[in-house]
Amino acid sequence: MSVKSSMVIGRAPGFDGNAPFGLAFLAHRRRAFNAACGDTGQAMKVAEEDVAGTKRTVWIETPDGGVAVVTVDSGRAPSEVWGRSEYEFRTDVGRAALAALVAALTGEEKLGQEKFGDDLQALAAMLLAARYRDRTDATDDLHTFCQRHGIAADWSTWHSD
Repeated sequence: MSVKSSMVIGRAPGFDGNAPFGLAFLAHRRRAFNAACGDTGQAMKVAEEDVAGTKRTVWIETPDGGVAVVTVDSGRAPSEVWGRSEYEFRTDVGRAALAALVAALTGEEKLGQEKFGDDLQALAAMLLAARYRDRTDATDDLHTFCQRHGIAADWSTWHSD
C-alpha cells in the first residue's frame, strides 16, 4: 500500500493537524491554499492509495461557498460490491457552518467570519487539507468530527454507471 499526497501545505512546528496555532501561520497557509486551489470550486488532492486493485483518492473541494472532503474509490472493490467502476462518498459542510468548523479545527473561538470574511471558505479548506494530508479515512473522519462538535454536515454517496 502506498499513500501519496499531491499538495504541499506544510506544517507549523509542533502542528499535528488538531492543535491551535498562530494567526500568522493561518494567514500564510490561507494564501497558499488560495493560490493552489482558487475560489472556483476546484479540488485539491490530499491523499491517494492503491491496494489490491482498488485506487482510493481523497480531495478537498470548495463547492457553493462551503467545503467538502470527497473520497473516490475506483477499480476492483467498487466493481465487486456495486458492479460499478467508481464509488464516491463525501462529507459537505455548508457556508453557514464554516465558522464553527474553523473554530473546532483550530480551538480558536475568535476565528470565523468576522476575522476572515470571504476567505473563511479557503481557510476551512486549507485546515482540512492540513488535517487530512495522506489520510484516506478523511471523509468519514470529518463526518464524525462534525457530529462530535455539533457542526452541520451532510454525508452522501454516489456510484458510476
